[in-house]
Amino acid sequence: MDRPFTASSLTDLARALLLNRAVDGLSGVFMLAAAGSIASFLGVGSPLIVEAVGAVLVLFGAAVFWLGLGSTSRPLVLVVASINIIWVLDSIIVLLAGVPALSEGGRWAVGIVAVTVALFAAAQLYALRRMD
Repeated sequence: MDRPFTASSLTDLARALLLNRAVDGLSGVFMLAAAGSIASFLGVGSPLIVEAVGAVLVLFGAAVFWLGLGSTSRPLVLVVASINIIWVLDSIIVLLAGVPALSEGGRWAVGIVAVTVALFAAAQLYALRRMD
């Protein structure tokens, strides 16, 4: 059932969503502003890849921000957590497949970001579970 949460029950969830949107939005802006340097560090040929990921992060951060403005419902939070899990799985695929080819620093960066995003998803799912 799609039931909104009360303000008092949102504390942990609100923090998890706030951190998620802040990191995503700021990372996206940084990626858009410094796409060339980041592409060079990651070892990808074109800054276009970095710009595309940056734009997606800005949009996702804005969507999570919008989610935090209204009444937060379980299905919407599950969508956010699911997107985070998909990001982690995609990162694992990139690391295992080696496509695109990344520098050593790029592989570390993708791995560290994947762990961070997994922690966001875990925090969101944990907060939902505590509300049951």
